Amino acid sequence: MLTGFAQIPTVYYDVVQNSLNEGAAIPAETPFQLKSNLPEQVVFVELNLHRGEKRGNPDYTYNWKKPFHFEVNEFTLKIAEPLKGNDNYSFEFKYFVKANQNQMQRLEAGVHKNLEGYIKSNFEAKKRKFTIISGKREMVKNLNKIMNDGIGDYRHGTDAEFNGFSDIVLNKMEQIENTKLKRARFNVFGSKKNKDSTRVNYANRLVDELIQLVQSEASQYLNSDMFVLADTRQIKQQATENKPNYIALNFGFSGAYLDGSTKNLDYGTSPYAGISLPLGKLAFHPLLSKTSFSAGLMLQNMEDNAGNSISGPLIGRPLYTALGFKTLKIFRFNAGAMVASQEVTGANNQINENIKVYPFVGLAIELNMWLGFDRK
Repeated sequence: MLTGFAQIPTVYYDVVQNSLNEGAAIPAETPFQLKSNLPEQVVFVELNLHRGEKRGNPDYTYNWKKPFHFEVNEFTLKIAEPLKGNDNYSFEFKYFVKANQNQMQRLEAGVHKNLEGYIKSNFEAKKRKFTIISGKREMVKNLNKIMNDGIGDYRHGTDAEFNGFSDIVLNKMEQIENTKLKRARFNVFGSKKNKDSTRVNYANRLVDELIQLVQSEASQYLNSDMFVLADTRQIKQQATENKPNYIALNFGFSGAYLDGSTKNLDYGTSPYAGISLPLGKLAFHPLLSKTSFSAGLMLQNMEDNAGNSISGPLIGRPLYTALGFKTLKIFRFNAGAMVASQEVTGANNQINENIKVYPFVGLAIELNMWLGFDRK
């Protein structure tokens, strides 16, 4: 079922039947609203849109959060980025409920354990100083990934994202690396004999301080209302509306520079006709949709100041290619090159065709006569 609402189409998703728009094609090249019933206890809905099959990161992500404590039985998402016509998209709906205290405790404990294990595996004492096996910045990057993977099935109640561990963590790593040790290489978390060593105990304490710092920053993010994933629904390869591509016909008047200076300008004029291929579609590239590649021919030959006819190769008329820009909805300004030919007398009075390229400008009316073709 597809209806209009304030000039924005509305598509309904049936969560029970797992059906979008009753199986019909969904709007293309225009924003639209997506409405659906809200399952009981669900407070947050996330929609991931993939063009074609679901793979990697989604092309677009939208979400809806229950407004405060108001009782609502449906949610609405505005799909602001227009979808491409005559294409297929996969929809992934994720439904979240409010996480309880036990879930949050398990989440925090799991994240802490993974962070601690990774840190301990990446430090060793070598040549009288500490060495971070993977490098400081790579280590921070991996710590961020561990954190983000750990909270993958959770969403923050205030829509806040985890922006990574702070520079304080990086500074702590630098402090540990600059710590001098008196003996040669040994594994910080090695044998029981090493653990009894005063040096190793000191090393462990420094690394423990880093672990506590990282866990503290993780807990600061987790110490808030969180939503946990309760269910996922998918619609695979949902078709969008068929949208034709267009070739625009335009007719106008042109001028070409043939020779001379401003005091003795030699130029030719002629009506012309051609076609324009827009470099983009309005829904996706507003500026490029007004810009086009144009090509066509002059409807009559030109004449230079000396009275010589300026014709063209192949069909006896000058040809042109240009970039065009549409203005005032119906006019297209073109600027490019005109390919023309002129007959010259060579040796033994032999007539030769001399082909030249001249600068060209033109103004055309772009008529509402469109040659449309569906992409198959």
